Amino acid sequence: EAKNTASAAAETVAEAPAVENNEKLREVTGDMFEKLSALLLGELRSSSEDYVLLEQMNALTAKKYSEMAGNAESLTEFMKQLREKYDSFQPFLEKIDQVEVGIQSLEETVMQLDEYSKRLEFRYRQL
Repeated sequence: EAKNTASAAAETVAEAPAVENNEKLREVTGDMFEKLSALLLGELRSSSEDYVLLEQMNALTAKKYSEMAGNAESLTEFMKQLREKYDSFQPFLEKIDQVEVGIQSLEETVMQLDEYSKRLEFRYRQL
């Protein structure tokens, strides 16, 4: 019995550090889980904020492209109006070209008349 009592005492002494280690292990493990949970929550919050920012950037980009599409439509309409005006002026431009050809012909005729009048004047002076 003395042996059993000694064994029991030795087991109690051996269990005391084991219980103490288990409690410390539980405490450290609980602390680890709390910190890991905080880390994961921070990562999730960061990812969520990134998605919100990305969503805002996409909305702004869509708005900008919509404005650019409106500008392109306006420019297309303006170019169409310019083309129509140019086409409506085309007959006048052709008439201007015809007048220019006529003026060149008149200039040539005037130059010929000037030369002829100079020759006549020269003959008259010789008489």
